[in-house]
Amino acid sequence: MHYEHELLKLFAVRELHTEYIDCVKFDILMPETQTMLKAYKKYYQNNPDRETIDPDVFAMNFLKFETNTQNPETILFYNELVEIIKQPVCINKDDLVEQLKYQKIQYNLMRAFEEERPILEIKQQFDKDLEKATDKAYCAEIYDTLDLDFVDEAMDGASGYHWPIKKLDRCMGGLKSGEFGVIAARPDSGKTSWLACISTCIARQNVELMIDRPVLWFNNEGDNKRIKGRIYTVSLGLPWEEVQKNKESSLQELKDNNTESIILIDAKRKNYLFVEHYIKKYNPCLVIIDMLDYVQGFEKNRSNEPNDQVWDRLYHWCLEIAGIYNCTVIGTSQMNKPEGYMDFDKRNELYKWPQLENLKGSSTAKQGAASFVMFIGRSLDIFDEKRCFSAPKNKYGSEAFRLITKFDSSTGIYTEA
Repeated sequence: MHYEHELLKLFAVRELHTEYIDCVKFDILMPETQTMLKAYKKYYQNNPDRETIDPDVFAMNFLKFETNTQNPETILFYNELVEIIKQPVCINKDDLVEQLKYQKIQYNLMRAFEEERPILEIKQQFDKDLEKATDKAYCAEIYDTLDLDFVDEAMDGASGYHWPIKKLDRCMGGLKSGEFGVIAARPDSGKTSWLACISTCIARQNVELMIDRPVLWFNNEGDNKRIKGRIYTVSLGLPWEEVQKNKESSLQELKDNNTESIILIDAKRKNYLFVEHYIKKYNPCLVIIDMLDYVQGFEKNRSNEPNDQVWDRLYHWCLEIAGIYNCTVIGTSQMNKPEGYMDFDKRNELYKWPQLENLKGSSTAKQGAASFVMFIGRSLDIFDEKRCFSAPKNKYGSEAFRLITKFDSSTGIYTEA
């Protein structure tokens, strides 16, 4: 998705638009991006004296004549895309232009064969285009020296933020910047409490490390007040009744624990641009997107596009923003019930220790983008407060670990059983 944003910025310059727009593969772009780029062409035709796009002028005409919609959500979405034009190119501009040069070579080669031009002429043109494209080398970060310290943090499983339970540091490695993980659980299994444990744990570590970066929690489901309340009980380690008994001391301890650095944002029915806007604004160390599958804006065909294709773009976007904004991203997902007939013991075992196929809409799209997939399982016995942690996908640690914890439903805190 960031590639599309960079194209919108790049082609806001007439010279680059004229040179490379024909070689862009429109069929892989989002419909909104396609509409914007087509409108660019009309803008340049109607404003022959302008060498760049004026975002304000473009927005006024584009929204009035090109979008053909009165839907407030769609208009907001396009307005956010127009705002992107005003921003500088994030990735290396020369590198992106180089990519377009090679795409243009492919485009010219395809056109030459379609026109049935002589093979010798095609070869000569290809050699000429290739020589021109490679006149300027790619601008890239090149690592050509031996440097053990440089790779130490990435290779050290203990680096990054600590998990709330120490054993997870040994089994999973720390929570690292640039990492995207998925946490899945069935309803009423303590998923919100576990997210609160992670958030408050990292907030306290930031005090010790003197890191001034918040935790952003995007809520796509549930009551915001209840989530804030759960964050407070976890941070203080007290049931809500105890928190209320002495509000003054509770507030002071919450401040001491850096709990106010956990920012809760209501993201219900919002698109990915909304999420990314606040990530840019706050520069968080951790981003939590509760019910990640509900984030909108990745659908190409609104009616019948397979979910796998939508999730592929959504989950890889999460991996991108983790790297671009140097933060950890955690998204939560639902789980499917075990299908088919089975006896109680076998079903109970699957509820406690789910497999990757139990992840809702489980596919290579979801699994492929994630550094880890963590499950919170529980027994079918509703009175059993133990919770079972496992990670059938675990890129940085031991893949087959199982951890049984005790869950205190009054405070939301997990401890190793």
